[in-house]
Amino acid sequence: MSSPTQFGPFTWMDPCWESEPICVPLFAGASVTIQIFPEGETDEHILSEDESDVLGRFLSLPQTRSDEIVPHLWQYYQDIRARVDPDEIVNIPDPADIWKHVQPRSVSVNRDERGVPYIDIEANCDWEPEHGLQLVLQNGTRWVRVSDYSGHLTDGRAYGKRFLDDWIADPSKTLPVRSLDELLAA
Repeated sequence: MSSPTQFGPFTWMDPCWESEPICVPLFAGASVTIQIFPEGETDEHILSEDESDVLGRFLSLPQTRSDEIVPHLWQYYQDIRARVDPDEIVNIPDPADIWKHVQPRSVSVNRDERGVPYIDIEANCDWEPEHGLQLVLQNGTRWVRVSDYSGHLTDGRAYGKRFLDDWIADPSKTLPVRSLDELLAA
């Protein structure tokens, strides 16, 4: 079963609708699939209006916006590097090279308990092949999480410490760079 959208056709791949690979400017033109998980009975509209808007905003982000999370990717890499034998992990000598070791795979739209939409990006990364990488953008434009792939939209939800998300309430604030040790100790 296939259905057209403004992002091209989607095919039902139980349990979700999946797009053909789409080039993402944010990721230097790397291709990802968009996955839409229905929230109940499906109808002829795969995407709601706000899901289409959020995906459109995400797909229009320029590659320069990926620079904003280099410190977060570097921290994640350093956290893993500190916990494994150095011979068992890829050596990345410079944070400027971190994106060369990330392979975005899929994008989905998820919502928090208030209904706020998030772009949830699943990627592989060379330094953590088992748990991969999760990148999350609130409303398709604001980075709110960079971590191993857990499916949680924010650190507060992932660690059961909602105060870790207090910064999100202030639109002028950006995602803080925190080590795994800092998150666990909070």
